[in-house]
Amino acid sequence: MKSTIDKLKERLEVNPDDLDAHTKLANIYFFREMYDDAILEVKKILALSPHDPTAHVNLGVACASKGMIDEAIEAFSRAIEIKPDNINACHHLANAYLSKEMVDEAVKGFNKILEMDPRNRAAYDRLGFIYLDTERYEDAIRAAKKMMELYPGDAVIYSNLGGAYIAAGRIDEGLETLDMALKIDPEEPNIYQNLGAAYEKKGMKEEAEKANQRLKELVGKIYKTSTGA
Repeated sequence: MKSTIDKLKERLEVNPDDLDAHTKLANIYFFREMYDDAILEVKKILALSPHDPTAHVNLGVACASKGMIDEAIEAFSRAIEIKPDNINACHHLANAYLSKEMVDEAVKGFNKILEMDPRNRAAYDRLGFIYLDTERYEDAIRAAKKMMELYPGDAVIYSNLGGAYIAAGRIDEGLETLDMALKIDPEEPNIYQNLGAAYEKKGMKEEAEKANQRLKELVGKIYKTSTGA
């Protein structure tokens, strides 16, 4: 019995310009993580339809998966050139910049997304990560506060703000914010991770150990649930 790949290849032998067959074949290669084949197939799609932004994004994703970040950046940039409001392409481009430690370009990219979509949580999350990683703590605090306005009652966001306060050395404010996070969701692991860090900085070893132990328990519980163990 012929495989789907074989059948699609047969279609393309009859009609090499069959975009539908090329697209289906590329999707199969992506699903099976056959990225070299996916790249070749998407390039054939682009030869037939050079102004297809989705194809350029797919090429970028395949290249990024192979560690070909410069080629990925070129593909994502082309997709945005064709369709400037392509938020998906903007996300991929900003993440590609980040993988090359081009931090300023990544920050600009995520801020561009927020200009187009002010409620884009993924962009805020990535900015918060960048700001903490680059020790721009006040920027991280501002980003977390903005997220709190957009998504009130979210324990993870409160925990992130608490973590930003702690990283900035504002330990008491961090603990106060983490206490609010616990009232929303006492089983959110991220809260206990930040609590452990706060207590360590205050020299409260016993409290830090309790927080870290609770973190391990919750992570273990999540693992068991996800694996059915």
